[in-house]
Amino acid sequence: RVLRIFRIMKLAALMSEARFLCAASSTLPSTPEELERHLSVPHLGTLPLLRASGGDRLPLTEYQDQPDSYFSESIRSLRTALMLSHTKHGATRLVITSTDANEGKSSVAINLAFAFAQLRRTLIIDCDLRRPSLERAVAPDERHPLGLTDLLAGSDEIEDYLLPTGEPGLALLPAGTRTLNQLEILSSPTFGALLKELDERFDVIIFDSPPCMAVSDAYVIATQADTVLFVVKSGSNRVQASRSVLRRLRALDVDIAGAVLNQVDMSALRYASGFGGYYAYTQYAEHSESGTAKESPAPAAS
Repeated sequence: RVLRIFRIMKLAALMSEARFLCAASSTLPSTPEELERHLSVPHLGTLPLLRASGGDRLPLTEYQDQPDSYFSESIRSLRTALMLSHTKHGATRLVITSTDANEGKSSVAINLAFAFAQLRRTLIIDCDLRRPSLERAVAPDERHPLGLTDLLAGSDEIEDYLLPTGEPGLALLPAGTRTLNQLEILSSPTFGALLKELDERFDVIIFDSPPCMAVSDAYVIATQADTVLFVVKSGSNRVQASRSVLRRLRALDVDIAGAVLNQVDMSALRYASGFGGYYAYTQYAEHSESGTAKESPAPAAS
């Protein structure tokens, strides 16, 4: 009898573990409603699916290259949502992060930076010191440019490390020379002092940080910022892992502005509850871009 009870308890434990693993690998959310319901954060925007331009990387300069696209309009809407949600704070430091790699955080960061640069003096810092990517997008001819790690290690002028981006109001501070002590650099008083100096030169500072489940760097960067924008890839985000990340950010007393649902198949979203009007607006935007605008159904009442 004792053996049978033991077997029942073991089975119950295995079933509990299976349920946990199933939940941890869940690939929701796929709609804004699911995002808010499962992650308990405000939905600030939805970005449409972009096709990789080469290899498996998303286009990082879509906003600059295609300013009239629906993606670019969605980026502008996201910019507005961030500005309106933080008018009381006057937030100038914004961290862009995600749960896992390949959710499109760098694409969101650089395109959002281009959008902010049209209104305010903007700096984007590549704080993903382990896997930097932004310099390849805005300065493809630069080979391993000097950047953040070199600036913190030396005493040169900040301007010596900034790269132009093609947008007059936007500068990029690359990650810099590879190092093995990334966490120590981002936690150093020198980094904090640098940010205070950058505050005097720029109105908005955007940090492209590493994903939260990979390393602890994002949490350290978040404590230096005014707010965090959480990037969630549609249909590919691990809900339980994301909840754990958000709990940890809140435990550090980090302000979370909200989340953006990224890489959304808008044609599939058409059939989601309550999104007929949203899709109708998508069609309207597409017709306008092609120069063949015609009357579209009015957005559904919300």
